Amino acid sequence: MAHKRFEIIVNPIAGAGAAEPIVESLAARLQSAGHSVGVFRTGAAGDARAHASRLRSPGIDALLVAGGDGTISEAIDGLVTEGEPGDRPPLAILPIGTENLLGKLIKAKANVAVAESTLLHGHVREFDVAHLMRPPDAGNAWDAGAGPRCGLGHFLMVAGVGFDAEVVHRLAQKRDGNITYADYVAPIVQTLFRYGFPPIRVEADGEILCEEPALVFVGNIPRYALGLPICQRAIVDDGLLDLVVFKCDNYMGLLMHSVRTILRKHIGHRRVIYRQVRQIEVRSCQPVSLEVDGDDFGQLPVRFTIPGHRVRLLVPAGSLV
Repeated sequence: MAHKRFEIIVNPIAGAGAAEPIVESLAARLQSAGHSVGVFRTGAAGDARAHASRLRSPGIDALLVAGGDGTISEAIDGLVTEGEPGDRPPLAILPIGTENLLGKLIKAKANVAVAESTLLHGHVREFDVAHLMRPPDAGNAWDAGAGPRCGLGHFLMVAGVGFDAEVVHRLAQKRDGNITYADYVAPIVQTLFRYGFPPIRVEADGEILCEEPALVFVGNIPRYALGLPICQRAIVDDGLLDLVVFKCDNYMGLLMHSVRTILRKHIGHRRVIYRQVRQIEVRSCQPVSLEVDGDDFGQLPVRFTIPGHRVRLLVPAGSLV
């Protein structure tokens, strides 16, 4: 077997510090087999993105990211370029976070043996990568006037607007290091008491679909937090974004939408819009939170597009994705 060169990006605080010993063990096993391994430890937001952007293929045979969905999303943003996917090394993941959406989808494990097998024997699968940015025409009445006015990069998994994003925003304000499901309890309770269900304007492929209180999800993968199949028809390489709009102006409506989604009966309901599109613009006349791949991304307005960029994922042998 030819010796290979691997690069590992690890978030030291992921999994309450569990990432470090797993990565050390993995690196030792690979090096003992004659492979070259470089390990980069993140220290602040943006580090994974910056380091991944410097990696090129050939040279690096594969990049492995050990961390949660946020760290993985950063690395994907750094890998995506205007060129072909082959210009960058394929990405393997060692999921050590709270939700691990992508890891569950591709059957990756926080396990040394599985990670080693994926790096050496996994197969490459190309995933669409969406782009998000602040609209340039941000001066109209629907603009909340909050948040940065700049391109925000790329995302692979799911973005949310409304109630769930407000929960993520409240968590981010108090986050200090690693998080667990228990850390979501207080933000959820606070949001339940204070969320006002503001009107949201959704335009997709030039058609206005909604101008009323709603929750909005934009996805490229079928699963969401807690396994909810919100974007259940999403296909990772179809060149389309799955848009789901839950029209909702009260907590009973939110509860009923949640139940129907758990039962996979939300698609087709009269208060739900499900479309597969290429461009989406979301605005509100009030401040409304936005979350992307589980991270707080400020407030509306935002524009999502699917410009044809892809990232190569190295998935475990036997994965059905």
